[in-house]
Amino acid sequence: MPRIQSPSSINTYKQCPRKYYYNYIEELGTKPSIYLIRGNIMHSVLEDFFKVDSKNLSKNHYDFELKTIAHELLNKLWNEKKEELEKLELGNAKLEFYLRESRNMLDNWLSLFLHKLKKSGGVDGFVKLTPETEVYFESNQHMVRGYVDAIHVVDGKINIVDYKTSKSGELREEYKLQLAIYALMYHEKYGKIPHRVGVDFLRHGEKFIDVDQGLLDLAKTETGLIQKNTQSDKKEDYKLNPSRLCNWCDFYSTCFPK
Repeated sequence: MPRIQSPSSINTYKQCPRKYYYNYIEELGTKPSIYLIRGNIMHSVLEDFFKVDSKNLSKNHYDFELKTIAHELLNKLWNEKKEELEKLELGNAKLEFYLRESRNMLDNWLSLFLHKLKKSGGVDGFVKLTPETEVYFESNQHMVRGYVDAIHVVDGKINIVDYKTSKSGELREEYKLQLAIYALMYHEKYGKIPHRVGVDFLRHGEKFIDVDQGLLDLAKTETGLIQKNTQSDKKEDYKLNPSRLCNWCDFYSTCFPK
């Protein structure tokens, strides 16, 4: 029976079929990490940020107010994850470091957003710049599903955005594939092609690519291949792909018990 995939599962298979097997077929599960928890926190901060009622913002001091709101959201959501964070046993100093780092990322994102807001007429442009967030898509035709972080529609232009907290601002191939799949699912659901897809690297800013037929064809090819390559439930049909990434893999000791 075909499995419903996600951009994450497809990229996992492309990185290492054996890792895909352990994660999605045996379902061994992965360990929590500061990067995963922090990523979830930052996504929630940005999602909740756009729920602000702009009618309550000052026309002269909205930038200060929005920055205060964003910082309060980060502190609130960080504290809500306190128990999960403490289980990582990183120590208070390291957790404080990651909180500061997260605050710096948020300030970087805010700087770009406030620049856009100023160009859109100040506080009156907040609603115009508010995206649809955490949008669920599922393609029955291509057997793939996933959540899109943000969909911006400004002046008739549709931009799909994924947030990343990674240290690098490089638009890597796995990101491009993820974005291509989002564009494909959007096209299937609404019957129209988004104009651009991109990553908002919270440390480095936004990077976009135009959506064309070639990008949609890439998504169709990869969603077809994953269905073809994952029909088996046998471990031996999922080859091990040793690389330097093995050192950070949750299944390292499973693959290399000695």
